[in-house]
Amino acid sequence: GAADGPAPWERKRRDFEEELRNELLWIFDYLRKNRIHGVVQALSGGADSAYNAVKVRLMVELAVGELGVEGFFDAMPHLRFRDEVP
Repeated sequence: GAADGPAPWERKRRDFEEELRNELLWIFDYLRKNRIHGVVQALSGGADSAYNAVKVRLMVELAVGELGVEGFFDAMPHLRFRDEVP
């Protein structure tokens, strides 16, 4: 019946969260594997550039939340200024 399982809006939210998490993990993996030092994003004030900037921020928050700061830097040993992060 209607009480079984999550409500339809909850399923959509879970699907979105899973898709976003996959995108964030892809960004992290791409930066790590290609030894990229950073991301350049022109911020036009539009929705697309804002969304991309937020995804990079969330990627860092997710990685640091799961790996810790040291684990993040261990996974990204190519990053500059590692010694300057408290």
